[in-house]
Amino acid sequence: MIYQFNYLLAGGGCAGLAMAAQLHLRFGAQAKILIVDRDDKNSNDRTWAFWSDQELPLGLDKIVRKEWSAVRFRSPSWERTTTIAPYQYRLINGIDYYRFMRAKLEAAPNVYFLKGEISHLGEDDKSPWARVNNQLYRAEWIFDSRVGPETRPAESSPHYFLWQHFYGWRVKMDKPHFATQVATLMDFSHSHDGHPTFFYCLPFSPTEALVEFTAFSNSLMDQEAYRKRMVEYLHQRFGPAKYIVTEEEQGRIPMTDVDLANRNYRRIRSIGTAGNAVKPTTGYAFLRIQQQAESMAKQLFETGQVDQPPKLGGRFRWYDHLLLYLLQFEPQRSERIFSSLFEQQPFDRILRFLDEDTAWWEEVMIFKDLPIGWFLEAAWKHQVRTSPIWSVGPTLTKGTQYG
Repeated sequence: MIYQFNYLLAGGGCAGLAMAAQLHLRFGAQAKILIVDRDDKNSNDRTWAFWSDQELPLGLDKIVRKEWSAVRFRSPSWERTTTIAPYQYRLINGIDYYRFMRAKLEAAPNVYFLKGEISHLGEDDKSPWARVNNQLYRAEWIFDSRVGPETRPAESSPHYFLWQHFYGWRVKMDKPHFATQVATLMDFSHSHDGHPTFFYCLPFSPTEALVEFTAFSNSLMDQEAYRKRMVEYLHQRFGPAKYIVTEEEQGRIPMTDVDLANRNYRRIRSIGTAGNAVKPTTGYAFLRIQQQAESMAKQLFETGQVDQPPKLGGRFRWYDHLLLYLLQFEPQRSERIFSSLFEQQPFDRILRFLDEDTAWWEEVMIFKDLPIGWFLEAAWKHQVRTSPIWSVGPTLTKGTQYG
C-alpha cells in the first residue's frame, strides 16, 4: 500500500516540528502533513538558550522557561557582567517545545505523526518518497532534518570539522549561590587542558541552575570524564556546597564549513542542522531554524517552489573560516580570542555580530580588539593549505541523527 501526503517531514525534532507548523499555518486544512521520527520526543533531551529582542514565531514565547537581562563572561584574570538590552537571554526546555508543538499540530485533523525508521529516501518521476517500516509514503515535498554519516569530510577535503559537545546538570543547592538575573555565558576560569573548553551557568532561582561543560574538539569524551569536569567545577566555584542533580543532558553540534544540505533532488529539501541552519562557529541554531522554516513555508505558499538552503558564503563565512582554523589547529589560543572579544566590546554589538547583523565599521571595531596577528596568520594558512585535515572520529558513523 502507498500513502500519499502533500508534505512529509523526515525528523520530528526542532526543525521538523517548526517546518510542519509553518506549513500548517500557511496552508491550513488544504495540506496533508506527515511527520516521521524514530523517537517519541517525550523526554527533556536538550535545552535551547538564545538571545532575542523580538516576539518568537508560532507563539513560542509561551514556553520560555526563563529570561535573563544580564550576562557574565569570566576569564582566569577578570570577569565582566553587563546588561544586554535590547536583548533578553532566553531558555526553552526541549520537552516543553516538543509538547507545545505537537499539541498545536495534533489539534489539526490533516497532520499525522508516525513513529518509525526511514530506511530509504528518494525521488522518481512521480514524486519524492520515503520508506518507513516497510511501507512507502509519497509526498509533493519532503523536508529532511536528519544528519547522517555522509557529513564526514573526505580526507583530502580542505573543510574544517569540529564537535561542539556539551554535558550539563540541573543542580539544586542547599543554600543560595546564584544571581537569578545573570546568565554566565562563558566561564574560562577553570579551563586547563589547552583546548577550547568553558562552563556556562543559567540560574532559575538562588538555589537552582543549569550548569554545563562545553568543549570544541575533534573527538568526544567518555561519560566519566564529563562528570569529573562537572564535579571539579562545582567544587571550585561554590566550595563544599551540597547539591543534588535533578536532570542531566548531553549533546553535540557540528561546527563546520561543510555544506551539509543534500542537493540531489528536485523536491527534497534539507532543513535545520542538515540545512546549514547552525552558525558554524557558535553552534547557535534555534532562532535560525525557526527563521528558515518560516521563510521556506512562505516561499512555497507564494510560489509553489522552495529554494535549496543557501550555501555558506559572504564575509561572515570568511570570519567563520578563520575562527574554525584557529579552533582546530591552534586551540590553545581560543581563551585569549574569546577573552579579547568580550573584554571591551559592548555586549549588544557582540550579539549582533554573532547574529551576522553588524555593519562593516562595527566589525572593524570588534577586530581591533582581537589578536589580529593570529587572524592574519589564519587567513594566509586558510588560503594556502593543501594538506588534508584530520579525519573525523568514528562517532560520525553511528547512524542518522534526527533533528
